[in-house]
Amino acid sequence: MITKAERGDWILRPFFDVSAELLTGSSVTNVEEAHRAAQELLQRGCGSVIVTLGPQGCVVLEARDSTSKHVPTTAVTAVDTTGAGDSFIGALAFYMAHYPTMPLEEMTRRANQVAGVSVQVVGTQTSYPFRKELPAELF
Repeated sequence: MITKAERGDWILRPFFDVSAELLTGSSVTNVEEAHRAAQELLQRGCGSVIVTLGPQGCVVLEARDSTSKHVPTTAVTAVDTTGAGDSFIGALAFYMAHYPTMPLEEMTRRANQVAGVSVQVVGTQTSYPFRKELPAELF
């Protein structure tokens, strides 16, 4: 699913991690391939691109900065990854709404951390952490 964000950017929410692959026609299974896919999507007119890579983190590229950045995750012991992408995108939406001046790279770093917490609990909605369950430095 692709959605238009308030900032005028497009958020690519992958279904089974294939959205970037479908849009570019190229395989996206690692950081290097995500960098290439982000560049391709930027050339097609996206203002900002985030390609999620599960336990590898994500790649962020903004039109104003021609260098894509890998934002790694913190290693955790995953119990259930169902809903991890939704947890990431929900946290990203939170940071966009509440911290609009925060750099996108920092928003994704924090969203990675929230998703990392969610995969350590069984279930989908039940795994989404409450604010009180997250480190204070995320806010």
